[in-house]
Amino acid sequence: MKRGYAKLRGLRAERGYTQRDIAEKLGIGVATYRKKELGENDFTVSEAREIGRIFDREPDSIFFNK
Repeated sequence: MKRGYAKLRGLRAERGYTQRDIAEKLGIGVATYRKKELGENDFTVSEAREIGRIFDREPDSIFFNK
């Protein structure tokens, strides 16, 4: 698992979002989102940007240790 995705899971839980909530905001299925969050598949650049907007953070601060 990629470290950045663990940070994403923490942020999501901290804000009270479910995987379904974020998947819907990204316009993808829950199973697809789950695989991405677990690091089995990668997020696209546009998905990473949207996740940054959702959490009001730079995507780098979510996906990388910065």
